[in-house]
Amino acid sequence: MSIASYFYKTSLAVGISAVFSCAALAQYPEKPITLIVNYPAGGALDLATRVIASHLSGQFGKPIVVENKPGASGLIGAEYVSHQKPDGYTLLATIDSLVTVNPYIFGEKRFDPDKKLDLIGLLGTFDQVLLVPKDSPIKNISSLVSLSKTKELNYSSAGAGTPGHLAMERLKLITGINILHIPFNGNAPALNALLGKQVDIGFLALGGSTLQHISVGKLVPQALSGKSRDPKLPDTPAVAESSVVGLKDFDMQFAFLLMTPKGIDKEIAEKWNVAIANAMQSEQVKTQFDNLNIHRVSGSEQEAQQWISTYGSHIRDTIKNAKITVE
Repeated sequence: MSIASYFYKTSLAVGISAVFSCAALAQYPEKPITLIVNYPAGGALDLATRVIASHLSGQFGKPIVVENKPGASGLIGAEYVSHQKPDGYTLLATIDSLVTVNPYIFGEKRFDPDKKLDLIGLLGTFDQVLLVPKDSPIKNISSLVSLSKTKELNYSSAGAGTPGHLAMERLKLITGINILHIPFNGNAPALNALLGKQVDIGFLALGGSTLQHISVGKLVPQALSGKSRDPKLPDTPAVAESSVVGLKDFDMQFAFLLMTPKGIDKEIAEKWNVAIANAMQSEQVKTQFDNLNIHRVSGSEQEAQQWISTYGSHIRDTIKNAKITVE
């Protein structure tokens, strides 16, 4: 074969491959899609993902199957997705702690999300709520600070390295209070410990069950971790509204992210961005997200990266200065 013939056949093959590739992208998706949730079924991430999956199945015209692969603070599901083909048929729905917390607690050698996964965008954001049982002497952040100086206090969270743990540890760092952390395996048992008055305080997700206990007076909300009040708790201030010195800039929000195996085609990623933006405008999604107390956000990869940069810096500082570790 002459050199000219070789280059002609090679370029022809490349051209044909490119045509087929473009055709496949135009027809995407051609088969069912799997969304891996790296936390247990029934949690806020799982429920939010199923809401979005139900809506996007209609948009894409193909089934979207949600599969839970929990464990090791989200690492099991993340590792599974990282080993799949980056063809847009297996994606990961995760809490932002996979990229903002885990690398600084477990180390990047165990799992480096930047090297293993591509970021598609934001699926929603959420706060934590500082709670006390009814009849607690704690009435606000100021009284919490005062009481901690005269009494040994403890608090529950959904586990080490979870949003509630990080929010409280940041509060402790700023105010100088000393409160013992009692981690539980999930929000539900941490909530039950608070209801049973086995702990003094809880910094927990503001979900349906939490709101139910607040509505009947079993739990009293003291403050929200985000920068503003929540419509469902209009009388509950943000931590930043406290008169305690140093808290005026307190803002600990958290997010749900959509990620894929490394190497996803940009056109497929853009299709997901458009589809999610459309889903967030749906009344069904709006209602269900409101019920889950998740703020609807449709953020591109760039917006998600900005989120991680902004809130990730608060979290990294908290992990470092509070010396947070996970055994």
